[in-house]
Amino acid sequence: MFSKIFSKQNIFYRAIEIIQDTYSVILLSLFIYFAILFAFYGFRLISCNKIYYAAYSNKWYTMNPKVAEDLLLIMTRGSKPIYLTVGKVCPVTMATFCSLIKTSLGYISVLHTARR
Repeated sequence: MFSKIFSKQNIFYRAIEIIQDTYSVILLSLFIYFAILFAFYGFRLISCNKIYYAAYSNKWYTMNPKVAEDLLLIMTRGSKPIYLTVGKVCPVTMATFCSLIKTSLGYISVLHTARR
């Protein structure tokens, strides 16, 4: 009776190890993928300040006053940089992504060394 219980328990533990090994790789790859994705588009949003200059370089002073007023709203909104933030604390840029990867690899190195 106990041998059946132990054999089933061993099968259960092996199945759990296989699932954990599989999902840890998948979750790590998903984490890296989404981190790169958010950092890339965050960088694109920050570097996309050409709307302000494009609206200003128009001959807005010769336009219809309503159109000039709309351009003024575009210029006012375009003068403030747009950021994706992490919890409204720090912007998501390529620099923050690189520092996150650098810190994570440092922690992984320490954990790997401590495990041996």
